[in-house]
Amino acid sequence: GLNPVTVQLVRDKYGLQADFVLYVGTIEPRKNLAALASAFASLCQEHPGLLLVIAGMKGWMYDDLQETIDRLNLQSRVVFTGFVPEDEKPFLIAGARVFAYPSLYEGFGIPVLEALACGVPTLTSNLSSLPEVAGQAALLVDPRSVEDISSALERLLRDDALRDRLRTESQIQAAKFTWTRTAMETIRAYHDTLKATSVSS
Repeated sequence: GLNPVTVQLVRDKYGLQADFVLYVGTIEPRKNLAALASAFASLCQEHPGLLLVIAGMKGWMYDDLQETIDRLNLQSRVVFTGFVPEDEKPFLIAGARVFAYPSLYEGFGIPVLEALACGVPTLTSNLSSLPEVAGQAALLVDPRSVEDISSALERLLRDDALRDRLRTESQIQAAKFTWTRTAMETIRAYHDTLKATSVSS
C-alpha cells in the first residue's frame, strides 16, 4: 500500500481533515459533476462530517456546477483542490473513503483504474468504456439518475462487507490493466521529453 504518512501529508495540504468522497479529473459537463453534487447533498444530513472533494482543472461550463452547489447550500461541504500534481494523485485517492466517477462518456477512464489500483471503494457509470475498466471491482450506476448515484454512495459509505469485497476485487482488476498503465506512463514520459527538447532547442 501507499505510505500512510504521505497520504496524511497530502490530505493536510488540501485541508482534508474529515472523511471525503473524491472525484479526480477535469471539470466539464460530460463528467456529470452537478449530478454527483446533487447525490451528495442527499447524504449530507446522514453524514455530517463528510466532504465532497473535486480535484482537477476547471474546464468549460464550470458555472453550472457552481450554481448547483450554491442552490443546495453545499459551499462548506465541497472542496475544489484545483490542479493536483501526478505524484500526489495516488496519495489523495488513497485517502478517500469513496471514489466517485459518474461520467457520461469516457474514452478509457484512467482515474477509475487509479482508484482501483489504490484499493479505494469506487462507483462509476454503466456507460461507454467504464464497465470494462471497472469489472466486478466497482459499483456501476446509471449516471443520469441522481438517486442511483446517491444510493451507491450510501452503500459504499456504510456497507463494510461490500467495501472489503471491492477492495479485494480491485487489486485483481487493476492488475489486469497494469500493462495499459505502463503504456500510458511511457507515452506521457515520451511527450514530456518531446516538450522539453522543443523548448530547449
